[in-house]
Amino acid sequence: MEQTPGAGVVTVNEPREDDSREIALRHLMEHHRLTKAEALERFTASQLDACAELLDWYQGKDDFLMERAVDNPACWGGHFRVGPNRYVTPEVWDSVLPTQSESNLYYAVIAAIDTDLALDEVAAHREDEEWLGDVANDYVTDGNAEVYYTEVFPDDYTPDEQGELAVERPDLFTAEEIEGLADPIDPRALEDGGIDLDEASNEMRGIADGLAVRQVESPDLDGRDR
Repeated sequence: MEQTPGAGVVTVNEPREDDSREIALRHLMEHHRLTKAEALERFTASQLDACAELLDWYQGKDDFLMERAVDNPACWGGHFRVGPNRYVTPEVWDSVLPTQSESNLYYAVIAAIDTDLALDEVAAHREDEEWLGDVANDYVTDGNAEVYYTEVFPDDYTPDEQGELAVERPDLFTAEEIEGLADPIDPRALEDGGIDLDEASNEMRGIADGLAVRQVESPDLDGRDR
């Protein structure tokens, strides 16, 4: 599945404390392999404050996204993976990080937490949109990103999986969600999701009826590499 910068969440793996400056200091000590005394000598108070403010900003955005994240697909089409099997819709992402510069900054902080990028570098380039954009792209395209934009459609799931998903997430199989989808949806999934085929559009009835015929003709239709 295609991965492009969009959204995502990685936790700081630190308890929430009043003294976020101390958390930032520990991060810099670990990243640069410094003792506390060496870190305090190397970084000014303003640099430490800038790093602490950045972590606070990130944690606030992370909290909002995780509160709204759901298991399995957030929606059909494009959505954002924000953690192991946790996703948010583009609308949720945009409500938390409404501008591209904020999205890029969010990715840059994740890169500082997840890779060899230093948090003080991100703080120093916080207003440099070109630099942040490069970091965001590098993070997502290196193949190891934990958070990214991706796409998912019903035919990414076998008919049996569609049926199970419809029980867990009937909101994905409402008439509004499936209207206009070109991918086949198993009629069983529609029924499990509470969709009356007689009330669905002609297009959706045709897709469901066609899939039912192919299931009779081809017992192997349930299997699909993903």
